[in-house]
Amino acid sequence: MPAEGTEPAQTGDETKTTPAEGENDKAAPADETDSVSAGNAGTTAGKEEAGTGGSAPAGSSGAAPAGTNSITPADNNSAAPAAGGAAVTSGAGKETTSVEDGIATLEETGENNTTLKTDGGAVTWDFRTQGAPIYTEEHKDGSLSASGSISYNTGGHGMRLADGAELSIDIPAGRTTLKLGICIFSLETLTATVSTQEGVIRDELSFKSSDDNQELSIEYSTTTETTLTIKMSGSGQAYLHYIKAETINPEKIATVSGQVTVTPSTGSVVGETLVFTDSSTGETTETVIDENGSYMVSLPVERSYTVAFGKADVYEITSEDTFNLSAEQGGTLVTQNISCRIIWDMSKSFSFELNGTTFTVNPGSSSSEDFEVTATGDGNGSVELATTDTAIIWADLEGAGIGNLMSDTLQNVNGDVE
Repeated sequence: MPAEGTEPAQTGDETKTTPAEGENDKAAPADETDSVSAGNAGTTAGKEEAGTGGSAPAGSSGAAPAGTNSITPADNNSAAPAAGGAAVTSGAGKETTSVEDGIATLEETGENNTTLKTDGGAVTWDFRTQGAPIYTEEHKDGSLSASGSISYNTGGHGMRLADGAELSIDIPAGRTTLKLGICIFSLETLTATVSTQEGVIRDELSFKSSDDNQELSIEYSTTTETTLTIKMSGSGQAYLHYIKAETINPEKIATVSGQVTVTPSTGSVVGETLVFTDSSTGETTETVIDENGSYMVSLPVERSYTVAFGKADVYEITSEDTFNLSAEQGGTLVTQNISCRIIWDMSKSFSFELNGTTFTVNPGSSSSEDFEVTATGDGNGSVELATTDTAIIWADLEGAGIGNLMSDTLQNVNGDVE
């Protein structure tokens, strides 16, 4: 997998080269001087006057700004030159071959390795050059295929996506991570739905970004080959610089779930954290108990675990505190309910009155946290110190206590007092 933030290789020439630093920071396709012939489409975009910096890429507002070269026909549905299309010559005099010749060269050299394989290394599809194979008539490049409203946009903005555009990636068994390099000119009115045959993974995924180097990350695990689809819907357009993908064969995983019951049922553990500890390595995995009092966690099989609360001095597990997955297979669903009790009840507060001052005592959030003691009322009492097990308070008894608190000195005692 490429290091985070590393720019993917360009594919517009016969060999892949890394773009110059800062190339993708261009805010607009201004000062473009390329001459592009759109093959059999019958349209040619010649050299134009340089536009002003900061304008959006071609297609952002329905018309290309000055200095922008469009390589697509007027209907913007054909994203690349037809077979045998003309070469592209950059302002620096660098010449690339035609799309077909470029693809053939890459296949001969083995550099067009864009078929995703488990543990086969990272694959990058770069859309920022006209020669990218995805812009051919078949709209296919290894494991990636495209359909619908897609086109190539000049100026380093990559693939233009509109409503109905669809990218499909054939992924093998394993855990696949996709990183989508998105363009700063993408509009928030166009979003993506990411799905497989099994259902939706991400819905209403926005390509809008304030950073031209931002990556969207998508992760999906499967035990069989499947196809992951990214389909755009909405108005406006989005621009995609590249997609990086890698599939690895993760450890065999079991999904463990169950209900957490508090006994006696006077408290709640919703939102609390359970910590599963590998008995052999000491590695921990955490999960949060949901609003229904249930939990779910993915754990490697062929191991055993112990479980405890993150706040072990507040909650104690009274049954099913060990999980033996030694004989389980990867992909197994294991159900195991957990019982617990509250050993530090934060709801137990009490108050009492001393000569016009009401002292209220609240437990700390755990046994290691100090009590909270407050003094209110018309008296002149105060709290001098509060710790985990002791509080020192002061009250003017006006001589009534003779040095000691008498039974009738404490008034209005209420709450949890033992």
